[in-house]
Amino acid sequence: LFFLEAEFEDVSPEEHRIDVEALDRFKQEHATWMCVGTHTVMSKIINWLAYGKGHRNKTAGPPTVRWADEHEALVHNGERLVVRDFQRAACKVVVQADRLLNQLLGGTWDRIGPGIDMKRIVDSTSRLGAGESFATNEKNAWLDVGPGKVLRSMEASIFDKKTNQWKQAGVKRWTQRLRVFREALMLLSHIWEGQPGRGPETATLRHCDTWQVLRNVFLHDGQVMLVTDRDKMKAIRGTGRVVARFLPDRIGRMMVAYIAWLLPAERTLRRRCKLAEPREDCLEFLWRNGNSKCWGTERLSSIMTRMLQAEIKMRLGVSRYRVMAIEIGRRIRGLVIRQIDGMAGDDEDEEGIEMDQMTGEALDVRGSWNIVWDLQSTHSTKMARLHYAVHVGMPNGLTPEMMENYRGISRLWHQFLMEGDEFRAGWKRKAPGDESMTARKKNKKEDQPSKEENERHMMDGLRMLMGPASTWRPGKQRECMEKILALQGEESAICVLPTGAGKSLLFMVPAIMRGGGTNVVVVPFAALMTEMVDKARRMGVDVVEFRPSVNSERESLPRAARMVVVGADTVSVPSLLGYLDGLDEAGLLQRIFIDEAHTAITDASYRVKLTQLKGLARYQKPMVLLTATLPVTFERWFREELLAASAETIRERTTKANCRYEVEQVKAGRRGVSVDIRVVELVRQLDSTMVSGQKGVVYCRTKTQCEALAKEIGCSAHHSGMDKAAQDETRELWASGGGHRWIVATTGLGTGIDIGGIVAVLHAGFPYGLVDFVQQTGRGARRDGEEVRSVIVHDGSTPYERVGTDKIERINRHQMEMFIKSPGCHREVLSSFMDGVVGETCADIAGAIPCGRCLPTIEEESDGDEASSGDGNGEEEGPAETRKEAREGVWRMFNKVEGEKVNTLVRWLDEVQDMCAVCHIWNCKGTTIGEAIPSPDRHRRPGEVCEPVRGQSYDSIRQKIRFADNSCCFRCKLPSDWCDEMRESAGEGKDCMYTDKVLPVALMAMGHDAMKRWVVNKFEIDPDDTKEWFKWLAGRVQFHGTKGTNMHVLWEAIVHKTYGKHKPR
Repeated sequence: LFFLEAEFEDVSPEEHRIDVEALDRFKQEHATWMCVGTHTVMSKIINWLAYGKGHRNKTAGPPTVRWADEHEALVHNGERLVVRDFQRAACKVVVQADRLLNQLLGGTWDRIGPGIDMKRIVDSTSRLGAGESFATNEKNAWLDVGPGKVLRSMEASIFDKKTNQWKQAGVKRWTQRLRVFREALMLLSHIWEGQPGRGPETATLRHCDTWQVLRNVFLHDGQVMLVTDRDKMKAIRGTGRVVARFLPDRIGRMMVAYIAWLLPAERTLRRRCKLAEPREDCLEFLWRNGNSKCWGTERLSSIMTRMLQAEIKMRLGVSRYRVMAIEIGRRIRGLVIRQIDGMAGDDEDEEGIEMDQMTGEALDVRGSWNIVWDLQSTHSTKMARLHYAVHVGMPNGLTPEMMENYRGISRLWHQFLMEGDEFRAGWKRKAPGDESMTARKKNKKEDQPSKEENERHMMDGLRMLMGPASTWRPGKQRECMEKILALQGEESAICVLPTGAGKSLLFMVPAIMRGGGTNVVVVPFAALMTEMVDKARRMGVDVVEFRPSVNSERESLPRAARMVVVGADTVSVPSLLGYLDGLDEAGLLQRIFIDEAHTAITDASYRVKLTQLKGLARYQKPMVLLTATLPVTFERWFREELLAASAETIRERTTKANCRYEVEQVKAGRRGVSVDIRVVELVRQLDSTMVSGQKGVVYCRTKTQCEALAKEIGCSAHHSGMDKAAQDETRELWASGGGHRWIVATTGLGTGIDIGGIVAVLHAGFPYGLVDFVQQTGRGARRDGEEVRSVIVHDGSTPYERVGTDKIERINRHQMEMFIKSPGCHREVLSSFMDGVVGETCADIAGAIPCGRCLPTIEEESDGDEASSGDGNGEEEGPAETRKEAREGVWRMFNKVEGEKVNTLVRWLDEVQDMCAVCHIWNCKGTTIGEAIPSPDRHRRPGEVCEPVRGQSYDSIRQKIRFADNSCCFRCKLPSDWCDEMRESAGEGKDCMYTDKVLPVALMAMGHDAMKRWVVNKFEIDPDDTKEWFKWLAGRVQFHGTKGTNMHVLWEAIVHKTYGKHKPR
């Protein structure tokens, strides 16, 4: 297409006006660049595509599904879909849609719906003409097709007889409710039609003919039939292969009402009230709203996720549902229709045909499958379908027997889903203790070795790795190992050990012990991943490295080694999820370790994939979170992010006694030149004192500074702008002593790198935060007897704080500033922030090298007792929640809560679309739970809101808050992705759908004392400190899988607290 556009850009599109020169030029260029079989780019691309398609047709895809709990649950990529939950969810959506339709028809649907005689509706499967369907057939006049039925039933709420005017607010509420019903009906059509097709098959359904295309919705023998083309190659072949699917009676009646009554009423009301009308090129499509385009697959996936997640406890989109529905269908007795095997006839012009076992349709491939009836007629099935007894009026080549087969499949699927209707099926919800035999076996604790046996195995493993004379390090290393081996089920542990304390042994020892399974180790950085694999192999551990780019197909999945190392950025890749699920099914997946786990909260602002680490909880295996730098202040957020609310914490002091901390301030120069000059001087001074095998690191904030300093020093640079091979080569050369003693690097070299001989760590400017600083200085003096000198060189200027910095990042940065600028002991800041020990200085730590502030006044060290830190286990859950999570699983409960929260927010937005959000919140607080929330009579003008803070206008406060780019919509303040999706799907114009619904609610905490106290307790931020409060509101976070801010988190908390238990109007 691009080629055609380029060649005929200035040529008339009318065929008779294209001159000969243009055609000759096209032929010449086509022969030069586009011909297959020549040495051209396009020829190579086409050959690759053909090869890829052939390879896909001949090979199987990676394994992703399996059955569990005696076929009561289907597992896809490690997540369990309980079949009964899915059936229940499908039936609940039917009830919701039925309730919405009753509201759209003024409460009359319950009466008129069952009265529709579906068999009386006359329809034809032939093409009738543009705009024609069963709704325009004169024989169906008894249906009262058109807007009249809706206008009469809704007259009181949408029309004022006294003024003879339409009630704009009432009409908007009706169209809003129609959009919600349309979403539910779209979902029902996709789920209940039978075996699902691809997303575009449902998204592009047409309810009437166009000038060129036949409609997709028919009434056939009293049932709504959806006919779609399932051939992706239709545009190339010129002909397609159609499939018929049938809706059950209840949903079919809704579809009839939607096409016959609701669509005409919508168009009439929009025209008379001067609202956005449907686009002319989208009138025939079922799924669109206002003047929006036809809804697509992404929209359908979004609807599926939002409406089903809370009930089925997992995110289910179009592609994932298709995979799981196909596997579920294989378990439904009678769904697969067998064909009769026969030999092909001896006609010279016929070929053997393979029949589609699912549909009974002939497939255009060579083979020996034919229907015996056709063979007796001395022709193949292909010939019979294409040339003999072709039925008149069948859409696109469908035959009556194919339609009956399709109807039978749809009915079997309807019966399967109908088991989710509690009243029809006659079953009740399972009691908390009513679990399948397999589930009970799974939840039952396995026989564990005694403590003495564990200790013996631990010591055997340690000595196999480190030598016969090895012992555990002083501190908490042994306690951590004991706890790890004692973990069962979904239990988790947080192990905080300082750098150099032997954290890597905690996952290597289990990997070498007898009788163990596979231990998965997740690491945050590629450099750490490579080093860990090499180190494990040197120590004799059976280890493999999982790389999705290599291990993407079934044939190349790695073997079940004792230790599997995985990159943190790949934890949601399907090939990895399927591999881990295969280990779980085989009983080999033993436990999961996350190394440097603190990065899940400290680095997530610029590495969004780290927020997906929590998804590993789906395997319901022991989780071990390892880190050297988890400040006590961060532990509550850490637990929330990694779903480790009940994890036991084993914390060892992060004090690094063999490090001397110094800070030097130089005179400010242009672009930090003075800092770089002083760093180079220090490098040369320290280099002259180093002996063989010793080395140093210089850390910089930017790649540009990194390369400039490396050039000045004459050493190598290490930063993210280099490819992995170059990084590995640079790091290995420096570590082995084969190059320069020094290396200049950015933060990527800091976390988890274990290299001996580092005796100097310099920082050219402010480190990013105190956690990063502790990680980087922790690289030094990792061997017994070594000492390291840490020097921060700065010019007094504070680094720029970008708009929207999250709270964790700001606390981390603020603590770094305190470390640099505080006049007291540097260790005092470190101990307070990292370990929760207040007032501890160098003099209080036995054997500590005095820092730069303590050196002049250091006193004789004493062996006084160290202050103990709290256990930091956070808030405890109640027994009911604990039992519930143990029964359902942490990950499934997380998905359930996520689904409920999103549903509540969307429901609330629809509720307050045309009213003041602040007033609505107070009405919620004053209304008894379970009662409908009254609508306020004021604030009807668009954009008018109450003052969230008494005496201050909303606009004046809004202008003081600076949000980061793409963190929210500039106007309505919803997350940008939410606003875009809602605006496009609603089709009400370019304006935001929900203006001034988010920020005014979040600002309510500034003007009401009770809410202010609640915010202080829940979020640890004081709204009275307006400077910090506004920064906190703009702080970036991940909000339900998309970019958001703390404002959205607070808005959600307020809405859920006051509105979540109420019924919508």
